[in-house]
Amino acid sequence: PIDANWLDLMFQKGVMKYIDAVGIHGFPGVFDANWEGWEENLNKIKQVFSNHKCKSEIWITEAGFSTWQYDERRQLEEYLKLTSLNVGRFYWYGLKDLDPSMATVDGFHLDEREYHFGMKHSNGNPKMIYRMLEMEPIEKIKEKTWMFQNTNQDTDEKYTLITGGSGFIGTNVAQHYLLLGKPVMIFDNLSKPGVEQNLQWLIEKYGKDVKIEIADIRNEFAVKKAVGNAEQIFHFAAQVALTTSIIDPKNDFDINAMGTLNILNAMTKQQTPPSLVFTSSNKVYGQMEDLDLEVSGSKYLPSDGELNKYGISENRKLEFHSPYGCSKGTADQYVLDFARTFALPATAFRLSCVYGPHQYGTEDQGWVAHFMLNALNGKPLNIYGDGKQVRDLLYVEDLVEAFILAQANISNIAGQPFNIGGGPENALSLINVLEMISKASKKEIDVKYSPWRERDQKYYVSDIRKFELATGWLPKTGVATGLEKLYNWLKNIKEPNLKPSTIKENF
Repeated sequence: PIDANWLDLMFQKGVMKYIDAVGIHGFPGVFDANWEGWEENLNKIKQVFSNHKCKSEIWITEAGFSTWQYDERRQLEEYLKLTSLNVGRFYWYGLKDLDPSMATVDGFHLDEREYHFGMKHSNGNPKMIYRMLEMEPIEKIKEKTWMFQNTNQDTDEKYTLITGGSGFIGTNVAQHYLLLGKPVMIFDNLSKPGVEQNLQWLIEKYGKDVKIEIADIRNEFAVKKAVGNAEQIFHFAAQVALTTSIIDPKNDFDINAMGTLNILNAMTKQQTPPSLVFTSSNKVYGQMEDLDLEVSGSKYLPSDGELNKYGISENRKLEFHSPYGCSKGTADQYVLDFARTFALPATAFRLSCVYGPHQYGTEDQGWVAHFMLNALNGKPLNIYGDGKQVRDLLYVEDLVEAFILAQANISNIAGQPFNIGGGPENALSLINVLEMISKASKKEIDVKYSPWRERDQKYYVSDIRKFELATGWLPKTGVATGLEKLYNWLKNIKEPNLKPSTIKENF
């Protein structure tokens, strides 16, 4: 504790004439339950200094915030508060989380908070604080006041809840409802680079109708609070990269499976549960190695005429062949089973490849936008495999229409899964897509080929007849038109800075 009386005694004893700086520390929101605030505590020291005409410096010798409950926004907020204080220096605790295999001073995992103070996770993956400081100067971050003003949900106002709402699909769904003048709650931890630009765009365009909760889907208390006033839910928050799931399966499971279970449990606590549309994945069908494929020009196609004509249906057996497939498949099955067991109005969309505006694609996820960005910037592209693998592409506006129809027909489709994609009419190989992108951008694309990725599917095309029969939905946007729209959008945006710029790891 900060003890002004003790400091005054040190002056009276003559000790302070040998001291150049006085250090204080604090862990607000973690260890200091009755925290008065940095300014209040500094003023106590400054008053004693003033009484004794002391000009020594004041340092903050230790400060930090533990993200053990996944509150990375609060960690960044506490750090920014320190940068505004008039002190000689401050020391932040620390760069990386503690190795979970090691004991702390207090013992082995006796206090879980001790393990989560880092700007990065113990495996080196950056938290929100590191990502934001990496991308922008501190003063620029402070200008984003919406990051530190989570909407007060202690009202009776109903809204559409979108988890992962500042992501690519979430932004497009949010825009649909906001254009109608309906309030939307964006629940997002801003973990993917670029999505903070989507959220900033929504706020600037639609103002007070955009409710914000910067929080993590793994935080069951934050989820329960957000679900409380939701009249309908779109659950998009997820770990989305197969490669990442192989590197860190537990993190993948916690987000995709446990995060979804948090949503479902919160729904069961409501007297009238909100309706839910969950985005699952075609990866629940595994690698589909049993498909008899043949090469036709620059693409793989099934030799089975029926399969070639319609694609993969929901009757296909489930095979969770990767950690990502397992976690999404688990979530998929929980959604469908909770719909049956607890009579929840919920359905699951097993998505194919979706593309369109507000997608900041990377090599691991959002490959269509990634291809287009590289073409625009004259960067080489890396293709895993031979490029003949086939996917059906769905433009995001068509997907939004499918979501709206799902919500409108939820009483009839609850408890059922649907394969949603562009269908056979919009099925192309990677080589085909590259040719179309090159034509749209009027640029030659430098392509190199690498070995096949583990668990990659050579062919996946959605059989969309089941959802068409249930709702009348069909995709309206052809791939050529959709790619042109994406190209025009990407030309007019500034690619987010995804590389380190301001943080120096000289520790």
